[in-house]
Amino acid sequence: MDLLEVVKQRRLLLEAGVLEKLSTLQPGEALDALFEAEEQASKQNLFVISNSLVEKILAGKSSERKAEQVAFAVEKTAPAEARETGFQSALKIQPERKFDCTGTVQDFVSHFNNRMEKLSRMLRVRASENGLTTIIHAKSSVDRRKARIMGMVENKRQTAKGNFSFNLEDKADMMKCIASQRDAKLFSQAQDLWLDEVVAVDGFYSNGIFMVEGIIFPDVPIRPKKLADVNEDICIAFLSDMHVGSRFFLQKEFERMLEFLNGVGLEGKEAELSKSIKYVVIAGDMVDGVGVYPTQEKQLVTKNIFEQYELLGKYLKTIPGDIQVVISPGNHDAVRDAEPQPSLPSEFVHSFTQENFHFVPNPSMVEIHGIRILMYHGASVDALIAKSEKLGDAYDHPEKVAVELLKRRHLSVTYGENPLVPSAEDGMVIETVPDIFHFGHVHKNAVQDYKGTLIINSGTWQSRTDYQVKQGHHPSPCLMPVYNIRTGALKIIDFNQQQERTDRK
Repeated sequence: MDLLEVVKQRRLLLEAGVLEKLSTLQPGEALDALFEAEEQASKQNLFVISNSLVEKILAGKSSERKAEQVAFAVEKTAPAEARETGFQSALKIQPERKFDCTGTVQDFVSHFNNRMEKLSRMLRVRASENGLTTIIHAKSSVDRRKARIMGMVENKRQTAKGNFSFNLEDKADMMKCIASQRDAKLFSQAQDLWLDEVVAVDGFYSNGIFMVEGIIFPDVPIRPKKLADVNEDICIAFLSDMHVGSRFFLQKEFERMLEFLNGVGLEGKEAELSKSIKYVVIAGDMVDGVGVYPTQEKQLVTKNIFEQYELLGKYLKTIPGDIQVVISPGNHDAVRDAEPQPSLPSEFVHSFTQENFHFVPNPSMVEIHGIRILMYHGASVDALIAKSEKLGDAYDHPEKVAVELLKRRHLSVTYGENPLVPSAEDGMVIETVPDIFHFGHVHKNAVQDYKGTLIINSGTWQSRTDYQVKQGHHPSPCLMPVYNIRTGALKIIDFNQQQERTDRK
């Protein structure tokens, strides 16, 4: 039953903000809290259910949830042993690179020059009838001669005449470019340009302006889906955004998923699917963290960051030892905010002692039986959605953002929108074309094929938070994508209902 309907039926008087607090809970929990508040208000001869009364009730329920979480973990502290399968892992992880800076202007110069060099190499192989030239040479060429130039986008705007203007800058010079409003497709492309991205532009130079006739992105090439050359079904499970330690962490559903990986109570096809999962790839926000945003402490069940990771470790150690687990951090984890982020420090994950746990940076490229997987938590997504009209509904369709990142071959394009380390090498460039692009952050499951790259957002294991309610976001918790690298089939297992939700090939 709807919470508001219950309030009306029972003729309850609520202080402003009470209904909003209760709406952040699961429906059953919200009604339980409301009935308890009604009972306590009656005992205390209160005519209005106040915020303080509801907060006291919710705090008590949070303590109960914390006790439940710890109880589960303590029952299963012994690491799970490997199942007898005879399976040989084929996981390749690149050595971790260090991305640091000294804090000087030269750091930024080197960083953006490196970005230009990497993305320019990709653009040079794109076919064109126009000769590729530098901005300086284009300015000195015969008037209206066709050419292709490339550089970094800056200072874009719509002109007084309704055309779209942007500057393109290379290492030596800058060119003002104009896309005419008469070409609707081209005009839309120009509008969708992001500051600091590297593109190539076809057109001609005349009267101090480069008239744009085409915009070319680094993009990934079109290619067939890559399958692994293996003789048995081998599957990868994708996870992210568990937020262990949060009062919104969906403990029972997460336990159900762990039992599935262990084959508990499974028969037939479900048992076969469980046994075929040989890899679990986790894209950040394993714990909720501490001090990530103002008033976060009120949302926490476990308020110590070390205890959060201890609890996480007790959960994950129940995963069978023959399953390789690859873990990268997110913006809630105990690493710096600025990307690229290093792998989780040993002091937080010292309890993850099994050989099947592998900690990698964010972003990372890992290879499983020849299938290249780009792991990125996705913190840059928020700024991209906020700045682009084209991505206005991307919180419900996060695959749209992933497509744009692949098209630009960069994971955090505009400097200043998301914290970046201005190191000599730009570690956010997508140098290698991935077969799978796995990200999280927005708590919404998504799947899409883009030019042979399978995009997967693995959703969350956290219920709808206060912030998401205010923003109108609708997460899709407890849906685990499982990909068969031999057949290319993708299944999404719903641990809310204990049933398979999607079968995709």
